[in-house]
Amino acid sequence: MDCLGAPRSLHFIPAPSLGRFADKIPHIDADGFIFDINTTVCSPRDTASRENLSNFIRARRPSKEVVVRISSPRADTFETDLDFALSLCPDTLFVSKLESDEEMRFLAGKLQMAETRCGRPLSLFISIESLRGHNRRDSILNAADCISLYVVGYEDLSSNMGIVRPSIRESGPLRRVLEASIKSAHSAGVPIVDSVSFMYRPNELAAFRAEVECGKELGLCGKLSVHPNQIPVIHEVYDRPYRPRVGKIRTERRQGASSDTASQLSA
Repeated sequence: MDCLGAPRSLHFIPAPSLGRFADKIPHIDADGFIFDINTTVCSPRDTASRENLSNFIRARRPSKEVVVRISSPRADTFETDLDFALSLCPDTLFVSKLESDEEMRFLAGKLQMAETRCGRPLSLFISIESLRGHNRRDSILNAADCISLYVVGYEDLSSNMGIVRPSIRESGPLRRVLEASIKSAHSAGVPIVDSVSFMYRPNELAAFRAEVECGKELGLCGKLSVHPNQIPVIHEVYDRPYRPRVGKIRTERRQGASSDTASQLSA
């Protein structure tokens, strides 16, 4: 699998904090930004944060990849948040906690309708954060050709396993799930990136670098960030050139599927 088109870094901006970060965004050197309206960070009743996000993207849309993150397909507010996120015509929609290929196909249909309105291809970034989802990850990753990125959600998964989240540098059940997920992602042709770390203070950056280096050695394509201090470290480790492929992965995966089918027919 080729990581060249995958972002090395995507930086989280919680929607309720956008007012504090809006003027800083042009100076943050991430490959893209995740504007987060997940219910864990943005209450469904917080209409002001959603309105501020809508106004910001329409008036001051960043030149980098724009990702909007929403909650699980099983959340009460999912369809409302989905429709709001797609109304912003993001480059990529980030949906948390996928657990089935049925959910994946539903999202693909919604994305296709939004593409008609937005007038360009949109991509899908998914996280799988439960043992139920991980047991179905192969069918989820192969259910639609619009998936451009995949991440393993460590916090919920660790809780699901009844363990405290360890570092990916440590052997154990979480590391085994991550390694199996990387194998599944590579097989499906979907780039996989590493989840967030909360090591960002100057005295923590050496340990953070070691974690990023470990992820790269395992076969990850990049890492999500929560603080600007993390981004230079991520880019030093993932030192490949970055060329966005929003929408391009759709064509690549269709061509790959057609090639596989042709090979099977000629065999």
